[in-house]
Order: sequence, then structure tokens, then C-alpha cells
Amino acid sequence: MEVIIIIKKIRKVLILVISFLLIIIFINLKTIAEEEIDDFDYLSDKTEFVYTTDSGLITSKANCIAELENGAIWIGQYVALIKYDGRVFKTYYQVDGIDVTGVSDLLGVGNTLYIGTQQHLVKFKDGIFEEIKLISSSISINELCEYQGLVYIATPIGLFTYNDNTKEIKLLNNKSVDSVSCNHQGLYYVSENKCYNLDGSIYFDDLSVKCVCCGDEYVFIGTHEGKLCIDGVHIVDVTYGSYPINTITEHEHVVYMATDKGLYLYDGSATKIISGLYTNNNLSDLLFDYQGNLWVTSSQNGISKIINNSFTNIFFKNNIENKTVTCVTKYNDLTYVATESGLYIIDEDKKIVIENELTSLLDGVRLRDLEVFNNKLYIATYESEDLDVVIYDGNSINGIDKTKLTIDGEVDYSKSTNIRVITSNEDYLFIGTNYGISRVDKDDNIETIKTKERPLYLYPNQDKLYACFDKNGGLGLYSSDLSFEKIIEGSEDLAILKCYMSSKGLLYNFNSNLYLYKDGKSKKLITNIVGSIFEIFEFNNTLYLGTDTGLYLINVSDLSLDVIPYILLDKASGLASSIKSNASGYFDKDKNLFYFCTSDTVYCYNLVAKENEDIPLKIGVDELIVDGVTIPLDSVSISKSSSRITINISYYNFLLKDDYYVYYMLEGFEDEYHVDNMMDASSITYTNLKGGKYTFKLFAMDSNGVKSLNEISIDINKEKKFFEKIWVIILMILLGALVVFYLTTLIFKYRTKKLVEKQNEYKAITLESIEAIARTIDAKDSYTNGHSTRVGKYSRLIAVSMGLSDEEVENIYYIALLHDIGKIAIPDNILNKPARLTDDEFAIMKSHTTRGAIILSSISTIKDIAAGAKYHHEKYGGGGYPEGLKAGEIPFIARIICCADCYDAMATKRVYKEPYTNEKIISEFEKCSGSQFDPEIAKVVIQMIKDGILTSEFEENK
Repeated sequence: MEVIIIIKKIRKVLILVISFLLIIIFINLKTIAEEEIDDFDYLSDKTEFVYTTDSGLITSKANCIAELENGAIWIGQYVALIKYDGRVFKTYYQVDGIDVTGVSDLLGVGNTLYIGTQQHLVKFKDGIFEEIKLISSSISINELCEYQGLVYIATPIGLFTYNDNTKEIKLLNNKSVDSVSCNHQGLYYVSENKCYNLDGSIYFDDLSVKCVCCGDEYVFIGTHEGKLCIDGVHIVDVTYGSYPINTITEHEHVVYMATDKGLYLYDGSATKIISGLYTNNNLSDLLFDYQGNLWVTSSQNGISKIINNSFTNIFFKNNIENKTVTCVTKYNDLTYVATESGLYIIDEDKKIVIENELTSLLDGVRLRDLEVFNNKLYIATYESEDLDVVIYDGNSINGIDKTKLTIDGEVDYSKSTNIRVITSNEDYLFIGTNYGISRVDKDDNIETIKTKERPLYLYPNQDKLYACFDKNGGLGLYSSDLSFEKIIEGSEDLAILKCYMSSKGLLYNFNSNLYLYKDGKSKKLITNIVGSIFEIFEFNNTLYLGTDTGLYLINVSDLSLDVIPYILLDKASGLASSIKSNASGYFDKDKNLFYFCTSDTVYCYNLVAKENEDIPLKIGVDELIVDGVTIPLDSVSISKSSSRITINISYYNFLLKDDYYVYYMLEGFEDEYHVDNMMDASSITYTNLKGGKYTFKLFAMDSNGVKSLNEISIDINKEKKFFEKIWVIILMILLGALVVFYLTTLIFKYRTKKLVEKQNEYKAITLESIEAIARTIDAKDSYTNGHSTRVGKYSRLIAVSMGLSDEEVENIYYIALLHDIGKIAIPDNILNKPARLTDDEFAIMKSHTTRGAIILSSISTIKDIAAGAKYHHEKYGGGGYPEGLKAGEIPFIARIICCADCYDAMATKRVYKEPYTNEKIISEFEKCSGSQFDPEIAKVVIQMIKDGILTSEFEENK
């Protein structure tokens, strides 16, 4: 019995132990499963620029971002809408009464921006904002996309479409739509945590869907739990801890995801969180601009722009804290980095930092130089009580007897010899100390010489050794046995930092001055370099000069020029730290990589990989303003009275390169381009242009002659004033000729005078004839006697009030007098019938319009005379006769005669009615404006009646 009890107790204990072990295993597995992969690679060759309130933003919080075809970046915030051109943030709150705050999403279609807010949809184009009402009340916009020419709008009450061409708005469903996206395959939207096709069928509902974002080839779905699905298949868990994926974008076959926890990427094998990103919380939107920069918006801590660099930050890539670097070299396929406080050993292939006995020994020690010689690594220390030159063969650690590095009796051996530089050729290791130069052979035999000044740099070349001396010691030349030969001519009394044997001769420098030594003489080269030169080397006919302001690239063939051109790679190219003085970089010949030592890290530069060439900037026209009014850019026609044209330009450049010049001209006004910098050419104004056709042209060009991606070309047509018209000019020339002719001969003057009198006589005869015809027409119609004369009078008054020219007024008067000439062909029994006309009789009566046009068609001296007769019974809204024309289809003269004709009909007493009062006539014109009458002409007639300009005989006799 006791045995059974013991067995049971043992079993309970075993169960408890096993359960405990299982719990521990589960916790460990869960920890492993939830372990995130930190990606230091991504930002190692990129620079992040953070925009907050300190940069000019109203608030650091941003909801969305979009780019237009012209390159403009637009940022949506709750408090405002922001436009950014790479230099200036322009803020919009309310424009022309349209509220553009509370922005929830942005969509760029060409150069048109659609702005979804918490109240409505707004369209922006050519500097003009336009509100688009989806429904009568306000509605919040969740997301926008463009598919097959339509804008799709996701809202809490349904999915809408908007056709910008027809202005038509449709509601496709009544679901609450949170997200919408499309590609060439189709359109997809999210509602109630499910993803639907455009036709309403379910595309994906296996997981709780947060957003849908389409790439060129794939449909990406992000879930509330941080899961990524591609083309309807769950691929990978992204954010451990169930942080939702807010938006997704694809770039160069890598998927980028903005989450509440940070920025993640998926490269097809694993998801990684991008480490080191400042904007890494509550990310809301992503965008790759036309120059390849990644924009990240956050609803909490700002907006980031991430620029590709030419340099890779080795410390950041391997998660090493910043330290001043003094030397870099490769040994046994590992990268050794000497710093002011120790040594780092990096396996770049495995991306690990190795710690061993050597790094422990040198921890906190100030190191000056590294050199691989005789299959061993030599490490120079500085100001160390215990160490001088440390020797490492990959396993064991040794050192050099420091007493052999000095001249007997010259130094206190209890102190460091202060090693400054180590270098080597195939046969010897050379060591520079504060006291001189030592030479070590492969059998560890050491020879030492004392030098007047301490060497800053040693450069072995063939069987010679060049020593760059401090304190105006110049550049010394030694033989390989350390016997002194000479100080290089021209270097005397200079402190030389570096030297290098190029294909053109020996190069050496003093601060920022570069010298070429050849054929026994030194020549100072004019390079315009800013900063001291700390690195000099040549590769593939390019000279590289590392300075504390950047890396200068010079074509070796240009060294003979009076002023040497260069390309500068600096912070704009990713070299964010200053290259370190008295330091030695490393050239990896196998991979063509150069490692630069800087004040806080190591930068790696690929010498043969094609540079990420800066993509030239884009240019956009913000708005074209004529006399203070913004006009659309698609058709720029301005009136003859316009006096001032202003063209506002933006230069969209999101790289730090800013060496552009702007070239612009107005063809037709000037013959040469103006050249300005971008700041001075952001607003260009022309005043008091003559009438005619012009073309405004503008482009930008950098200092290397590379043009902007696009050029601006705007055709501008200004209406000519009367005296600018070609026929007027010709007429003036002819009149001038007549005047000259008149002054030369009295006979021709007399004949000209007679001719003018005869013409006036003909004109008077013409007028009298037309008036006689008009009286004849009126006499035929007993009910409307005097009608044509009155219509002519009223038409002339209307034309004057509308500001028409005297010639146009005169022509309108003639045409109006004859507008009813077709009634001559109407039988009297129909024309004067007191009773209502039958349909057939009315058809005959209506034919007076076309008959009149036929009668007048042969008259060519009075423009549009036939049109007045034919179309004066057309109605502005349609339904008139003889052709049922509408609006602008009706000749302008006919629209004036129509108003004058109807005014006379209302104001004149007829058998069947008394004349209307002015109030009644005004009421009729207001009621029929837009249906029967041209609204603009009707408005003029009403005002004329009110002002007493247009008065009927009835009113005059009251």
C-alpha cells in the first residue's frame, strides 16, 4: 500500500515537472516565433530626412501623401492640406470658400489632385480648387482610387464613382467601405473586414481585412492582426503582437508595409522591421516619388523622406555605435576597424561583429593604424602605457619591442613611442613614430632612423619611400634602405598630409591645396576644393580626393586644365560624416570597394558600380494669373484689356542636389532666354503685352549640363486691340499713303474728297433704301405697322449697351431693319388674318425666316444680314424655328434681334392686347431668360428698361 502511495506521489511530481517543462518550451517557442528581424541593411545606404513643425509643417501629424505627374508632393493633415516642392511647404486651409482641412486621403491623376476630407471631395487643378458634392450633406471620405477613367470614393455610406468629364456621380452600393484600390486586373474594396471585387462578390474573407493595396501585378491585403496576404493567399505574419497593417506599397519587387509599430518590408523570404527609422510609430501612408525616394507619413511623429545614397554606413549596417575611425583594412576575409577606443572585427558576409581575445585586449585603447604584412596584422596604438605595435596572426597576439623603434638615448622607454602610421610594400613594413621611421623585414629585423619632424603619412612606391612630415617638414624622399635623398621641390616649409603616385605624376597636398610633382618640379593645381584633403587615390582614370567636406571626383585628363572641374559627393550623396584626418582608408581590390574613415563611422563606396545618378528635377506650373484672376492652363486666351500676366513655377526636387539654373523666355516678345536661379524664377511676370500669339518656355539645367526631366511650354493668345489688328494697320498705312499722295497733288486731293462725298452719298442712299424697304414691310402687315423700324432702333440701343463697336452697332441696325423682309413673300390673307392661324397657315407664316434669308443671301456688304432674318425666331433653350438651334449655335446678331423683336411685341398695342407695362415686360424677360432669350442679353435689356434707355412709344406717351 505504501508503495502504491509513493508511486502516485512520484507520478504527480513527474506530471508537474513535465507540465512545467512544456510551459517553458511553449514560452521559448512563442518568444522565438515573436522575435522580429531587425533590418539595418535598408538604411545603411540611405539618409532619412524628417519633417516636423521645425521644418515648416503646421503639425507633425500626417494622414496621407500623394504625388502629381509634375512631381508635386501633397500631404494631407487633419489641420490643413500641404504642398511641398522640395524647398517650401505651402499650406491651404480654405480656398475660395472651400474647406480643405480634415484631409483623410489624396489621389493624384495626372496633374489633377483629388482631396478626400471628413466633409467632402475636392478637386484641384491649375491652381483652382473645386468642391464635388457626393450628396447634399457632408460625408467623410475614407479612401480614393482611379480605375478606367473614373474616381472611386470609399465612404461610410457606400462606394461612389465620379466622372470628371461628365461630372456624373453614382452610388454603387450602400456598404460602409473602408479601403479601395485597383490595378489593371480589377478593383477591390474593403467592407466589414472583408475584401470584395467590384461586382460585389467576395475576394477574400479568411482573415479580418484592414486594407487592400494593389501593385502592378499583385493584390496586397493587410489585416488588423498584422498579416500580409498576396493575391488572396496568407503569406506571412508581419507585426508580431497584432499591430494592424495600415497601407502597403511595392517597389522593385519588395513589399513595404506601414503599421502602427513601424515600417516593415517583405523581400519574398522574410519580413523585417526597418531599424533606425525616426518616423516609426503609427505610420499611415507610403509613397515612392519619381526620384526613387521613399516617403513615410505618421499620424504621430512627422514625415520622413528616405534618400538613396552612394555610400554604405558599415557601423549602422552592423548595429555598431558611432566612434571616430582611424583605419580600416581586410585580413582573412574579415573587416578590421581601428577606432579611438578599440578595435572592431566585422564579418560583412554574415553581418556579425566578432569579439575575441584581440578585441578584448584593445578595448578602450586609442588605435592609429592597421597594416597586413607577411600574413600578419600589425596594429598601431597611440598614447598607451603598455602597447605600441600589436601583432596578430589570426590566433596568437605578439608585439614589437618598442626600444627598437627609437634611437638609443633619445627617449624614455617607459613611455609609449606613439606610433602614428604603419604601411608596407612586398618586402618591408614601415613604421612612423613621433621620433622617426622604422623598417621591419620579414624576419622581424628592425632598422630605425631619426627624422627632423614626425611623419604623418608614409607612402612606399617601387623602391622608394615618401614621408609626409608635420610642422612644415615637407615631403621627404627615401630609398628603401631608409637613406635620405631629398625634400621634394615645392613642398619645403609645408605640412604634408597625403601623397600618391598617379598616372600623371606624384600628387601631394597641403591642407586644401593639391600639387603635382613631375620632372623635378611641383605645380599647384587649381581645384577650388573646400576643406583639407585627407585621402588621395586614382581608379579607372578618376582621381578621388577625400576631404572633410566630401569626396571630390576629378577626371585625371583634366589635371592639365587651368581650372579643374569636379563632381562632389557629400551629405547629399550619403557621406554624412567628415572624412577623418590622419587616418587611412582601405581599397578592396577584389570587390573594387573603398572604405573611408570618418569622425563617427566607416563608409563604403563602390568604385565600379554605376552611380545612382541623380534623377533631374521636374517642373510644374502652379498657376497662371491674369490681372489677379487664376485661369486654366489648357486654353490660355486673354482679353485685349489684360495688362499683367504672372506665371508661378515650382521646381520639384527632393534630392539635396540644388545646383540648377532656370532658362525661360516668352517667344514673340523676346528672342533670348533669361538665366536665373530657382529662387528668383519662381514667379515670372509680363506686363502690357501687345495683342498676338506667344509661347512661354522654361527649363532647368544643372552645372553639368543635364536638363530637367520636362520643359514648360504654354501657348498664350492675347486678343488684339482695334489698332493692333492687321487690317487696321494696313488701313492706317494706306491712309498714310493717301495723305502723302494728297499733299503731293491738289488734284488727287480734290478727287479723293469727291470720292468720299460720293461714298457718303451712297451710304445715305443705302440707309434710306433699307429704311424704305423696312417701311414697305411694315406697311404690308397692318397689325405691326412700324415694327421693323422700332426693332432696328431697339437692336441698336442694345448693341450700344453691350459695348459693341460703332461698326457692329451700325450693322446690327441694318440687319434688324430687314429681319422681317421675308414677310413680303407671305400672302396678305395670312399675314393680316384677324383670327387664329391654322397649322398650315402658321407653317407658311414661319417660312418668312427662311424666305428672308434667301432674299438677303446675295448681299455681301453687310455681314450676317441673312442670319438676322433667318434665326431671329430661334430660342436660346431650343424649340424655336426654323432649325431649333440652341445657345451659342444661334448667331449673336439673331439673339439680339430676338430680344428687340419680343420687346416690341410686348410694348406695342395689338388688336388682341394692350401694351405691357415695363414691370410686366421685365417679368417676361426674367422668366424666359435662358429658355427663349440669351441670359446675358436679357440682363442688358432688363437694365436698359430700368434705366429708361429702352422706352416704348406707349411709355413715352403716358
